[in-house]
Amino acid sequence: MATAELIILHTNDLHNSWGDSLGEEIRRNGHHLLVDSGDAIAGSNSVFRMREPILDTMSAAGYAAMAVGNREFHYFREVLARRASQVNFPFLSANIVDLSGASTNILKPYAQLDVNGVRLSLIGLTVPQYAENSSWTWLTKFKFLDPFRTAFSLARKLRENTDLLIVLSHLGYRDDLRLAKEVPELDLIIGGHSHTVLESPVRVNGATIVQAGARGRYLGRIEVLVNEKGNPGRILDIQGRLIPVRGSESRSSRSRKSKW
Repeated sequence: MATAELIILHTNDLHNSWGDSLGEEIRRNGHHLLVDSGDAIAGSNSVFRMREPILDTMSAAGYAAMAVGNREFHYFREVLARRASQVNFPFLSANIVDLSGASTNILKPYAQLDVNGVRLSLIGLTVPQYAENSSWTWLTKFKFLDPFRTAFSLARKLRENTDLLIVLSHLGYRDDLRLAKEVPELDLIIGGHSHTVLESPVRVNGATIVQAGARGRYLGRIEVLVNEKGNPGRILDIQGRLIPVRGSESRSSRSRKSKW
């Protein structure tokens, strides 16, 4: 049976930390897809910076998509638009609804790509900033949906026409474990938010979970073994590892080293 390999590189929680070594590692590791799971910038949902340099850098590096982290999200739509204007890839969040409709072209729930002959669906999930029924919903006109119900519904919709169903999750490791248990259609969860260092992938309910610490100290590399087009059961295996980035600082106390 003929097979092929799909290489995915991933980062998360860069917090505007991008050294030359991270760029070198990305270039050195041949890949088909480069993605990020949120909190790339130094600003926040209440702090506005005129420009976020790392977004320009990520565009130049060839990122295909990123999840909206709590730092990328901003209550002012003009700030969201400014941030989105810096990139040539989509900001993904399926569980943020702009009740005003002004961010419809800025925040996308998912992206579908054909990468090296493999049909990919990328769903973005953002850690809720307040509950669905919070008074903040009516004040800001942004509604945060339950990410687990949102992913369950969307995964069922996308599964039929997708070979590899991926969530770019900015929920944190504990919620990624729950996500894998509650949404059986998922193949791969690329996590962020908790700054967890997963030296090897975690398997839960058929899904593979990865996360690459924080601040560019690691670059995640995923190898997906697939059947050639037309063969049933296209995804045969998913393996992953972390690549230490030379010259990066020692791990912060907020990063948690884990194999579980």
